[in-house]
Amino acid sequence: MNSFQLKILACVLMVIDHVAEFLPGMPIWMHWIGRLSAPIFYFLIGWSCVYTSNRKRFLLRLYVASVGMSVIQAMSSVFSSALPELNVYPIENNIFATLFQISLVICLLSATSWRKRLRNISIYVLIQLVISIPLYFLTNVIDRLPYGETLDYILLRASGTVLDLEGGLFAVAIGVVLWATHDHRLRLSLALVGLAATDLVLNAFGVLYSITTALMYRFPDPAQVVVSMNRIWDVMGFSPFNFRQSPITVNYQWMKVFALPFMLVCNHQRGPHVKWFFYVFYPTHIVVLYLIGTVMSNPILP
Repeated sequence: MNSFQLKILACVLMVIDHVAEFLPGMPIWMHWIGRLSAPIFYFLIGWSCVYTSNRKRFLLRLYVASVGMSVIQAMSSVFSSALPELNVYPIENNIFATLFQISLVICLLSATSWRKRLRNISIYVLIQLVISIPLYFLTNVIDRLPYGETLDYILLRASGTVLDLEGGLFAVAIGVVLWATHDHRLRLSLALVGLAATDLVLNAFGVLYSITTALMYRFPDPAQVVVSMNRIWDVMGFSPFNFRQSPITVNYQWMKVFALPFMLVCNHQRGPHVKWFFYVFYPTHIVVLYLIGTVMSNPILP
């Protein structure tokens, strides 16, 4: 299976997942199938970073795509705010932003010496902190303005921060680890199994819930501790609403491990060169499904 075929498979799995996300009344097993799509995309983006002829141009495409998708998200937010009677929610999907961060970290770690890699990552972390911390408080202020949440989508993606990434920092970690093990099948297998097990333990087994509970009684304002910790878990990519819930009906992210066989049979041949396919297909199918779901959920619409 070449990279193009694997990407098409990931797109099909993604569409199945998004059909269940946007259209009402879909069965839960569609989300189980959909868990395989993201790790395949993360795996492929690592190979793209290895083989691309121009990494700066590659990163720029992903960045522009993430900002463009944030505009679509902002428009859906305006739509949901302007027509509250329709009971629809803004689009939260923007895998371009996650792929951009994964690719950026991979490129920084691709330096020729460990000193350069350490320097690159140190600068990356410093820049993220310098931008993300004030931006977090700024968005809290903007949220109080009319359509403030709409502006957040574009501002966060234009800033290039890791705030509100789809999948959070854990998704970035998955992508980087898959790249680091991409040329060794055993290490790749152990890495993905370990990451899936980590997701299961932290969420379904309630480790992060236990940490939050333990901390909330050690400070004078337990409610603020819970809010702050939940924000941290959200940035990491874990939802506090899912802690200690079923690994079958709620915490099924661990099912990403079933993407492993498809990664192992990839022959690393590029296949047909269709550079812009995914950049167009991803936002198009989400908008179409979002509109179909809106109509299906609101019989009052013509």
